[in-house]
Amino acid sequence: MANIINSSMPSEHRDAPKKKVIISEIKPIIDSTAPVRVAFYVRVSTDSEEQMNSFENQKAAVQVVLKQHPEFQFVKIYSDAGISGTLAEKRPGFLEMIADCEAGKIDLIYTKSLSRWSRNTLECLQYYRALKDIGVNLIFEKENIDTRNTFTEMALSIYASFAQEESRSISENTKMGLRMRYEMGQDTWSELYGYRKGYVIVEPEAAVIRKIFDLYEHNYSAKEIVKYLNGNGIPSPKNSTWQSTTVLGILRNEKYVGDIIMQKSYVADHLTHRQINNDGTRVPTYTVLDHHKSIVSHEQFDMVQAIRMLHGGGKNGYDQYPFSDKLICPYCKKRLTQRNIHGGAWGQGQGWGCACGKFLLKSQSIEEAVLDAFLSLDMESIEGRLPKLKPARRAAAEKLIELKKKENVDAVHYFWVEPLIDSIEFGECGVKEDCLLMVRWKFGMTSTRPLKTRKTPRQYAELDKRKGRGKK
Repeated sequence: MANIINSSMPSEHRDAPKKKVIISEIKPIIDSTAPVRVAFYVRVSTDSEEQMNSFENQKAAVQVVLKQHPEFQFVKIYSDAGISGTLAEKRPGFLEMIADCEAGKIDLIYTKSLSRWSRNTLECLQYYRALKDIGVNLIFEKENIDTRNTFTEMALSIYASFAQEESRSISENTKMGLRMRYEMGQDTWSELYGYRKGYVIVEPEAAVIRKIFDLYEHNYSAKEIVKYLNGNGIPSPKNSTWQSTTVLGILRNEKYVGDIIMQKSYVADHLTHRQINNDGTRVPTYTVLDHHKSIVSHEQFDMVQAIRMLHGGGKNGYDQYPFSDKLICPYCKKRLTQRNIHGGAWGQGQGWGCACGKFLLKSQSIEEAVLDAFLSLDMESIEGRLPKLKPARRAAAEKLIELKKKENVDAVHYFWVEPLIDSIEFGECGVKEDCLLMVRWKFGMTSTRPLKTRKTPRQYAELDKRKGRGKK
């Protein structure tokens, strides 16, 4: 072949002696004979039988890899079972492995596929860079990636993006599948105290649940119920001591009346898996009534929910137990609300007052008068009138008769105030000796009782204003 000479090149350059260029032999980056401390990472995202088989298969594959690479010095198999790969902070096995890398115990991490390592592109790259900085390399078998060889971070980011998108697709398909089940009234079973799979009642546990509802209905707080259960040696759902959160969870759970509400919460982001309480504005809830046999009655369950709301406080944030909105101001006819009161000599405490500022009376005085009215009811007269009463009044009278037979009532409680009392009114009380309370019963009778009080409600209201009305 003729030599091609650039005629534009100066003659001195054309005539200069040629330099000899020596090209050295390219050495492989990986020394196959040097010992390498290798850790293996395996993960499955759910604890289903199929996934757990995959988990064991991933572990079994480790032995094959070790036989193929005699230079590998086995360190450990790090694993996470039943955990998504979208968030590293929720994978204890992964975090332990990273800590051991930082401690200098690992040279190379071997993973079956990049999706087992991470389904979060940002985290995948962050951990790759951090490990690269301390000399730890990665192998992803399925993608044929070995970061010890010629390798670009862009390639890793592309594969990681595929894994993340696959995770999003799986998440959406799972949600769609669940919602189709919910629309057909099929819930997903999870362990529930008092029941076994298929909502089979476990009677010893059911008896404890009924006791919890009974105690709360009788104005035991969650802490007092916990004290009762632990004091009587009753094991909790996890066979440990009871906690208030466990008791409140039982009291709120509609499954104990045989109903189920599905999709109470949803996952807004497939990467963080953060649960958001479902208010029905973004995704629907699905309710199935009488889905299974109940442990407590609807009547008692509804009563307990009402009591919870009363103890949670009304608009002013104070406990409205046990009268709710049944007390009526004698001056403006508005409903009284309960709050903290002030008043020097008459002491701190709770009282029922009106927004008009003319009425305020200690809760104890009202409860004593209402209890006296209840205990003084002429049951013989009420039973005699029963056949003549209209259905609504007859139902209230029958409730009273039932209550008198099975309950030893010694305090005012919402569970009997609500079904028996229509309203409670007061006289204007010009002087304290004339202060009266009128209980209007739902079975058509009215009981009038004197109020034991050191001052009139109007005097207390004025005193409370002077001492700092509205302070908590």
